[in-house]
Amino acid sequence: MARSSSSPARPGGIGRALTAAFVAEGARVAALDLVAAEHDGAGESVFPIACDVADAAAFIAAWPGGAAAATGFFHRLEPAPPRGRTS
Repeated sequence: MARSSSSPARPGGIGRALTAAFVAEGARVAALDLVAAEHDGAGESVFPIACDVADAAAFIAAWPGGAAAATGFFHRLEPAPPRGRTS
């Protein structure tokens, strides 16, 4: 799906806010972001993976290598539970 000209990419938007919220709660996050460098300075709580998540093909291409790299960085990888679930 292509971006429309009326909604340009804004690095550090909702993904960055969600990442910050998860980190504030003590999570470690593998963050797929248009500009991975936006997460520099997050320390060892965030593993940034450069990817335009609005582009399905880019996401599919980035995820296997990104997940493997994040697993190596964190030594394990667990998906976040669906919203509203605690277990």
